[in-house]
Amino acid sequence: MLENNENIKKELANFKPQVKWIQPNNKKEDCKIYVGVNPEDDKTTKSGYSLYWDGECKKGYASGLGREIEIQ
Repeated sequence: MLENNENIKKELANFKPQVKWIQPNNKKEDCKIYVGVNPEDDKTTKSGYSLYWDGECKKGYASGLGREIEIQ
């Protein structure tokens, strides 16, 4: 088990996740959502990617309870 854990740590040693603030497709007002992306394979730049938020927005960001729906 420890050996497997060490192998995973080595594989991920150079992985640097990025984050982006994405505007949901269904919101007209500013309502950014935090999305983690792989810098080597950014899903948010691919055709067909969509993000939706059915919750509230406050001060330009998604806030409170709601559902985030990502389509890739």
